[in-house]
Amino acid sequence: VNPIGGVTFDSFGNLYGTAGAGGTYAYGNVFKLTKSGSTWVWSAIYSFEGEDDGGSPWSTPVFDSLGNLYGTTIYRGAADAGTVFRLRPFGNGWKFLLLHSFTGSDGQNPQVGVTVGSDGVLYGTTSSGTDNAGTVYKLAVNGQGKWDETVLHAFTNKADGGAPVCVPALDAKGDVYGTASTGGKGQDGVVFEVVR
Repeated sequence: VNPIGGVTFDSFGNLYGTAGAGGTYAYGNVFKLTKSGSTWVWSAIYSFEGEDDGGSPWSTPVFDSLGNLYGTTIYRGAADAGTVFRLRPFGNGWKFLLLHSFTGSDGQNPQVGVTVGSDGVLYGTTSSGTDNAGTVYKLAVNGQGKWDETVLHAFTNKADGGAPVCVPALDAKGDVYGTASTGGKGQDGVVFEVVR
């Protein structure tokens, strides 16, 4: 119920997306559509429980080069501030991994998904948190194989903007670009760059 994000193709022509509500536990799911003749067959590959795993995914899922699927939830998680997750193909199904649970001080309520860099690092935005103005963050695997979050910029809703609701873009150097929906001159929003 309530698919807000877009859909993503895999290399076999299957479509993947998220539903922000409904599902087994009423907290949304990640779904797959497989073409069968002239029709599409729907199946849920993960249903959110609304606990530490998160709830209400609004994001468009995105694949990395290994076939792992990444996305975000806008609510729930350890601090009810949203999460970032990965789904890895595993046997005939998918294995869920919680990558990060937002706390509010590092951002909260990611309304959109992430961008996967060529090095496997994830980049995203949260629409609120810190000064209630949102953040740009990255997630990278550390030497112990765990995912660490770094806040690249905490918006102030002043000249730098606020409330980003965008999937960031990366240039060849790895600098991060996006938009913030508020702040700037006249509180009309900004286009920003975060230099890596």
